[in-house]
Amino acid sequence: MADLSTSELVGLLKGFQKKKEEREDPSHYRYVIYARKSTDRKDNQVKSLPDQITECKAYADREKLKVIDIIPEKKSAKESGIRPKFRKMIEDIEAQKYEGILAWHPDRLARNMLEAGEVIDLLDKNVIKSLRFASFSFQNDTSGKTLLGITFVMSKQYSDNLSDTIGKAISGRLLEGKYLSFVKHGYRKDLNQFLLPDGDNFNLLQQAWKMRLAGKTLEEIADYLNKNKYTKATTFGKPNIPFKWTKQRIGERFKDPIYAGVLCYGDEILDLTAILDFKTMVTPDDFLKLNKISDFGTMIRVKRPVRSKDKLAILLSGKVTCGHCNKNTTPQIVDKTLADKTEKSYYSFRCDTKGCEMYGRGTRAYVIVNFTADLVKKLNLGSRKHYDRYVSEMKQNQHNQTRLLLSEEKSLLRSKKVLEDGIKRVKDLLLGDYETEVKDTFKGDLLDKKKELKELDTTIAGVKKAREDVKESIPDYDKFFELCSAIPSELKKARPMAELNELLSELCLNWTIKNKKVTSYKLKPPFDSFENELSDPKILDGGAGRT
Repeated sequence: MADLSTSELVGLLKGFQKKKEEREDPSHYRYVIYARKSTDRKDNQVKSLPDQITECKAYADREKLKVIDIIPEKKSAKESGIRPKFRKMIEDIEAQKYEGILAWHPDRLARNMLEAGEVIDLLDKNVIKSLRFASFSFQNDTSGKTLLGITFVMSKQYSDNLSDTIGKAISGRLLEGKYLSFVKHGYRKDLNQFLLPDGDNFNLLQQAWKMRLAGKTLEEIADYLNKNKYTKATTFGKPNIPFKWTKQRIGERFKDPIYAGVLCYGDEILDLTAILDFKTMVTPDDFLKLNKISDFGTMIRVKRPVRSKDKLAILLSGKVTCGHCNKNTTPQIVDKTLADKTEKSYYSFRCDTKGCEMYGRGTRAYVIVNFTADLVKKLNLGSRKHYDRYVSEMKQNQHNQTRLLLSEEKSLLRSKKVLEDGIKRVKDLLLGDYETEVKDTFKGDLLDKKKELKELDTTIAGVKKAREDVKESIPDYDKFFELCSAIPSELKKARPMAELNELLSELCLNWTIKNKKVTSYKLKPPFDSFENELSDPKILDGGAGRT
């Protein structure tokens, strides 16, 4: 083969460049539609998966986008790391299987700061080359990413507020005497979640208490219950199931204070006999004959769920450098006994570099928290300029949401008409000459349809209210400023390590600490573009300024 001339090399490079430009042409991007709906009932106001997919496909047709895959997922996005399909999609994006993501709304992608930050980071790195939403206007620029970040924060705030509301509702139900976990042995739950004695099974277990108080062994008591065919209640309306007692199982029952009328739910301790006509199986005196009050910590409690990620999270691992030796510090939890004998835990960062003057010594995490909070305060996130852009985007969002809600309301009204026609048909069938068993089937179907109609009416009323709420969804400047101004104080609130890790990592890429002060830092995009708005580049309250 003859040697290439310079002009021929230029031609080859231009051809390669042209092909590259064709590949990077937005009209050639390959998109994946991601639709998500939580299986949690509290997410029931969100559009169904088919509706999200339908609207995304309609949007793609209008915008002439090339959709090569559709990913539906029934998982909550409030916590990170629990959506396998979302994680696979991100991996496929990084493997260049797709160039763009199309979703119905940003909150379908994330309602937690860790995964929200990951999406924005992939946009910054141009790994996600295009991000589109069917009901939300987004531009891939600094202001657009800022707005997207605010939207993610508000989605998280919604989830948090919802959790608080549900927590209050649970407390209210507890105060009414309703039991919120599994059925207790010897009791059954009625339709309203109240615990009632379960007939002979209650009497059998009550006799087991008497036998234990009389000195019988756990093996003897378990054998007594099994010989007398004890059965366990399950859910309301379903028959009891056989149950095999062991000494371990019966031993646990004797530690549960609910049999003496005391319900322990998380940190709540309630007297069931004071709030309803609860029938105890044993007196408090007899309960304490078998249990010491000092054993209360090991007594049976209804446990609130604990997020495993809170146990596994490592605070800012690899992101905090020792300014003396320029090596990464080790995050740690330090337990201390206070003067009043109570235990308290602290987050800190320890230098493990041998030969460093800080070797084995740590700096408390609040140094970084306070520094970052003071820094954010000076970034002017709540400026009029950012608010005006936010309002412009939200007005378009209002228009889209109102249009979608009107469409949904019309669809629900059509469904109501179909359901009402179905109810009329079943009523007509009940007038016919059918056998009793068949008529009973019709009656059951009629009850189901009436219940569905009642739920549908509630949904229609909810959609109408949502349309009214949309009109009031844009906060005024004072409220917007208040939300942005609250970020520094939110940072300083006590919270689980994983959540603190997410919040701090969303704002900064790294920190350097020296003499128990932050001496340098690097902001994460898009916040780094706000640094020219700092009124004072030296954050004196938290440590030295950026180097």
